[in-house]
Amino acid sequence: MEEDSDQIAETVEASPTVFFSYSREDRDKAVPLIQAIQSAGFSVWYDGMLEPGEQYLEKTEDTLNAAKAVIVLWSPRSIKSNWVRDEAMVGREQNCLIPLSIEGAMPPLGFRQFQSTDVSSWSGSANAPEIQALVRQLSIAHGQPAPPRAVIEAAPLKPPMINRRWALGLGAAALAIGGGIVGQNLLNQPETNTVSGNGIVVLSFSNLSGDKDFDYIPLGISAELRGALMRNAALRVVAKRTSEAIQNQDLDAPAIARKLGVSFILDGNLSAVDGVLNLSLELIDGVTGFSRWAQTYTADRDQLLVQQEIMLTQILRTITQDLGERDLQDIGAPSNPSAFDQYLRGLDGWRKAATPADARQALTYFDEAVRLDPAFAAAHAHRGSILSWISSATADPQESAQFLKDAQSAALQAVSYGPDLPMAHSTLGWVEFFSAINIAAAAAPFERAREIGNGDASILGSYAMYAALSGKSERAKDAIERAIRLDPINPYMHNTQAIVRYYAGEFVLARESAEAALAIDENAGIVRFWAGLSEIQSDAAETALETCELEPNTDAKYTCKAIALARLGRNDEANDYLGRLTEEYGTGASFQRAQILTQLGNLDGAMTALNTAWATRDAGLIAAHAEPMLNPLRDRADFSRLLSEIGFDSV
Repeated sequence: MEEDSDQIAETVEASPTVFFSYSREDRDKAVPLIQAIQSAGFSVWYDGMLEPGEQYLEKTEDTLNAAKAVIVLWSPRSIKSNWVRDEAMVGREQNCLIPLSIEGAMPPLGFRQFQSTDVSSWSGSANAPEIQALVRQLSIAHGQPAPPRAVIEAAPLKPPMINRRWALGLGAAALAIGGGIVGQNLLNQPETNTVSGNGIVVLSFSNLSGDKDFDYIPLGISAELRGALMRNAALRVVAKRTSEAIQNQDLDAPAIARKLGVSFILDGNLSAVDGVLNLSLELIDGVTGFSRWAQTYTADRDQLLVQQEIMLTQILRTITQDLGERDLQDIGAPSNPSAFDQYLRGLDGWRKAATPADARQALTYFDEAVRLDPAFAAAHAHRGSILSWISSATADPQESAQFLKDAQSAALQAVSYGPDLPMAHSTLGWVEFFSAINIAAAAAPFERAREIGNGDASILGSYAMYAALSGKSERAKDAIERAIRLDPINPYMHNTQAIVRYYAGEFVLARESAEAALAIDENAGIVRFWAGLSEIQSDAAETALETCELEPNTDAKYTCKAIALARLGRNDEANDYLGRLTEEYGTGASFQRAQILTQLGNLDGAMTALNTAWATRDAGLIAAHAEPMLNPLRDRADFSRLLSEIGFDSV
């Protein structure tokens, strides 16, 4: 490794801005990572750079204190190192800690609130997802919008992930994992003309304690209170995505109320004095901007976490006197404060998750929550969602099947322990329909979720996708319209509406919904794909070619362009894109191959592709019942038999 060390030292600038901490026993793992970081344009310091005679403590302290980012490589060795812990603590205190992990190492206490990137399976490529994520974090730490040198391109998705990621356009999937970033042009959103007397927005509570270890507590409590208020049928509660977007606009209470059409704003913050936590909540009148109710809850962490029912009751009583017994129930709540603490940590990790490794880390918190409180319905529901997502992102078929089985079990437990918890039923419906392709089993839980979750935009969005694909167009349109009223500046809600309208045959309106999503966030994923398909169906294939070309996801772009070219009679070019899709994604693109082949007039080839998709349980098949690109197949007996085998004769 001496040659590697020399290469590193030669490229480091005089004043390194990245401090890399690791156990010397992990040097073989650390050096390639350092080289990858330097290749992206960052100047890195590590202990191997000390010149002969230099004092370790003095040099380390000076460099550490000046660093803009402190990277810590957690391993079974480094978690036992006092030096590594001390260096990590400095990074934490300076708000610039970036943790990595290998060999499944869990960070020591005090550092578990920071989401670690698992680099155990890193291939050594600078374009690997782990390095992309690391470079993005470093860019943010350095105040840079992008890596200073080479552009880091997205690596192709593995075939098993294709359909589960975008066959439905990422719309409902984004609702499930909270993905995507809302663009700055949210500032241009028009104000709502009317203020709803039963409308409330819950802002994400702030951590003013000065201890980032507590970040997850106010965020988690605000999310749980928002969810509990959504279960009150008398209220219209603004969804999380829009709540967070409006919070970033630095508006006063009356301006927020006008923009969202609500009467109340619930805000809060967490502070700490001598180890005692203070959670201060304030309910603000949206018309006057004056406080209607304020309360500070003082307790240690465990006691604070179990006071949410009291908080909810006091908030509801301030808003309305029309309280029923069901309104005051904290449905799906834990009986164990430690379980709830693990649950909030899991929510925080799941919210930030960008890779399967991140998801698996978040899963460990929910695993611990249900171990501590086996009847914790909400934790079971989130376990089901994560397990389902991991199943779709796992290349090994046997491992994927086991994750799916575990997801079904977790969702069933959620329903058993929380029969009145909308998320439990929605999760079960999602797992059965979108992951297991068990059409008949999904109907009852989705309909129950819609019945009792009418105030939750994410529940409504998931239901809308299910209903659209099941041929229940009017129900789908009603659900997504209500979801958008609750979550108006979430681009993925508008994209979901585009998908709903596409499957309802309303192609011009579908294009308008896609445009609305792009107006909010021009980088929103898979929106141009649906806009392009809608243009193709509106006899605007030439325009669609331009739209498809702007789609950032390669697999979606190939499919969209191939279909547009087939419609234009440019079959050689269409076949070229079909070949690219097949070469890069293999049998994982079987459903998309069927769409293209149908439009090329090769109906026998399309049926062969669909049968392959069914044999491999390609999740794209959930669109087979409603997909208009497959309409030329609908008079064929073999296509009807396939739909029946999939289970669509039950809808």
